[in-house]
Amino acid sequence: MNATKSARGKAAPKPRRVPAKDAGRKGPTGVVGNGGRPGERTRSDGADVLARPLPETLGECVDLLYVTRQNRLDLEHQAQKFQSRETALREHIIEKFSKADIEGARGKVATCSVNHATVAQVTDWAAFMEYVGRERAFDLVQRRVNDTAYRSRLDEQVSVPGLEPFKVLKLSVQKRAK
Repeated sequence: MNATKSARGKAAPKPRRVPAKDAGRKGPTGVVGNGGRPGERTRSDGADVLARPLPETLGECVDLLYVTRQNRLDLEHQAQKFQSRETALREHIIEKFSKADIEGARGKVATCSVNHATVAQVTDWAAFMEYVGRERAFDLVQRRVNDTAYRSRLDEQVSVPGLEPFKVLKLSVQKRAK
């Protein structure tokens, strides 16, 4: 295994490894908080990854990108759990409101009330799109092109007026195989 070199060309010091089981905390685990290897768990919350200057070498940049993404994914996973709990609580409160025939309640730290809003639900796309075209009611639709449908037309060499291909540069990042 090659040693990571610092900006001066000397071998970088080995980071202190902390096994994931000894991290001693619940919630999202920090991944490589002190310059260690990607996938290594430390006691970091990820803040040190955000505070670090951008690395000089490409290898260090790739590793830091991977570590930063892993930290974000860990936090997103935790956020999804909170979102699920929030959804369950909302549904539970709405059910209780309905049974009690009320539209609001309060606790010690917050209040909650029911708000009504009208939104569109399309029942007949053909009729709707005909209306949009006939009445020029384009404000009823969002201005977005379906990229998959457009690429399909490009593959079939069909020209779509008003559109031109635009190449988007994407970076693919994966954990290295051992």
